[in-house]
Amino acid sequence: MILSNHGLREKLNNKEIIINPIEDHQIQPASIDLRLADEFMVVDEHQHELIDMRTPVKYREIKADTIIIPPKSFILAKTMEYVEIPLDHVGFVEGRSSIGRLGFYSFKMQVGLTLASKEQLL
Repeated sequence: MILSNHGLREKLNNKEIIINPIEDHQIQPASIDLRLADEFMVVDEHQHELIDMRTPVKYREIKADTIIIPPKSFILAKTMEYVEIPLDHVGFVEGRSSIGRLGFYSFKMQVGLTLASKEQLL
């Protein structure tokens, strides 16, 4: 089941879902808009001629208000918001269609935890 904006607001008000900071305009009909922070990670191309699953990848950290993503490359980005969802919920991170129409592809991923308690995160 996908939560509507009413369901999202209820869970935010009851502290079942925690998003901090959040502004009212970020809550959409069936989603919450997250914003990119100024912290990025890119694969250190000087350390890797080839990336494969057997070799750990080394990343280079970038702190900047803007970033240029070269063609055929990717970045890892941090959001401005801290997000906490219940263990029996799953979140999806998807790019905005308006950005996609400009040719930017965002990898869609499922976000969820299979941990028994928060203490296991520490």
